Formats: sequence, structure tokens, C-alpha cells
Amino acid sequence: MFEPDVLMDAQIERPFAYDDHAVRLYHLGIGAKATDLHWVWEERLRVLPTFAVVPGFVPIEDCVQLPGFGIDLAALVHERQAIWVHGSLPTRAAGVARMRVRAIEDRRVGASVTFANTLTTDDGRTLATTEMTTFINGVGGCGNHGDVQKARPARMRGDADLRVEVPTSPDMAALYRLNGDTNPLHIDPDLAHRAGFERPILHGLASLGLVTRTVVDGLLDGDPAPVSGVQCRFANPVLPGQTVTVEAQHADDNQILMRALVDGQTVLKEAVLTLV
Repeated sequence: MFEPDVLMDAQIERPFAYDDHAVRLYHLGIGAKATDLHWVWEERLRVLPTFAVVPGFVPIEDCVQLPGFGIDLAALVHERQAIWVHGSLPTRAAGVARMRVRAIEDRRVGASVTFANTLTTDDGRTLATTEMTTFINGVGGCGNHGDVQKARPARMRGDADLRVEVPTSPDMAALYRLNGDTNPLHIDPDLAHRAGFERPILHGLASLGLVTRTVVDGLLDGDPAPVSGVQCRFANPVLPGQTVTVEAQHADDNQILMRALVDGQTVLKEAVLTLV
């Protein structure tokens, strides 16, 4: 049973540790190639800010076990993601991830639940904060709880400064699952059919990583250091094997607006890279 008052008190704390192996595996899972040495070779390795979703990741199967969050996985959709990093992510770190429910927004036909996860190293440094917003169909009328934020990022208008066609592998979702996001929606054909998809879909986080990597390579010369934040809304699913059109546009000195399309249909929107 979905009980917002109970869910708002829910927290999960768990240790994390990663090294360059985990970073390289993540980059491969979002489509990096053997020739992208700054993403796949430990001698030149840089860490994409979206990697922050991996350490301390809480699988959705664990989330639905939280008190007050008794739902059917088929009713849940990953709606939004935000990532904020505090300086460049290191190639190895260890510490504690602390996840809490930050907000529940009543959407009448359903509700959006935002989980905030903060990564803190053993020496007390905050590496990153990630926020995952999920939409749960059929639980509307629950009222707003916590810090509900209504502001939405700007959308691209006019001509793009970058436009790249990025093919995805048919095996991309299976590979990305090795990062810890084991939601069966991305591997189980039966669950995918129950959720209304013709076959298992690509993780939204994999799509976001692919788009961010493409924009960092195309507009920032492959250097993720200037990026302090990434956020987006998942508009439609990507099926592994489809080609993603990535577009980006400089908005001002500290923002790059992004979007992604498949066959002319928007799959990622309200996407922003925030620069330091």
C-alpha cells in the first residue's frame, strides 16, 4: 500500500567503494568506444559526472520494499534525474551513501516521488548528490509532502550548436545492468510487455549518460571538469539498438541545454548541463 506519511520517513544508508574499473565499466555501458581513451583507458581516465549515480546506487527493487512504498513495479516510471557534483569526481573513492525521500508530489492520476542520495567520502567530503524522481500511476490524491519544486528547466529553442547521431547496441541495457541498476524492466520481456513496451527498454540513466558523454565530447573537448550539474526529464523510452539523435545548445555562460530524439520523437527533454 502507498502511504506517503510513512514513506517520507524512509531512509537507506549503505557504504560504497569504487575504483577505475567501475568507472570504465560505466563508460562502456553508456556507449563509449575503445578509441575514446579518456573514457576507457586508466592511463588517461576522466570521470563523467553522471557516474555519480553508480556508487551507492539503490536498486528500485529495494526502494519498493521501503515502508509505505508498496507498489507494482509495472506502475512505476523513472521520470526525472538530477546530479550535482562538488568538483571533479575521482577515479576511486570510498564512503557512505545516504538516501532519503525528499518530496512526494500529488499529480492527481498518480504521484511523483523524489529520492535524494548523497555520497560522502570516509574523510567527510561530499562527492555528489543525485535526485531520482519516479512517477507512480494510480496513487493520486495523496497530497504534497516535503520539498515539492515546481520550477522546470528551460528547453532548447532555435538551431542546435551540436547535432550527433549516436547508434546504440542491442546489448546496451544488458551491459548497463552491470553497473547495479538491475530493474527487470530492462531485461525481462514479460515485465516489459506488462508495462506496455514491445521489449525491454534502455535504462533512462544510460540514455542520460550517453547524451552527457556526447555533449561533453562535442562541446567541451571531452573534459568533464567544468560540469557541476546535469538534469533531465525522460519523455519516452529508448529501445536498445535504436539510434539516438543528440542535440545541444549554449544557453549562457554556465548552461548547455540538451535534448535527444529517436526517429523524430523526443526521448530526453528539459535537459541541462550546468557549468562552474
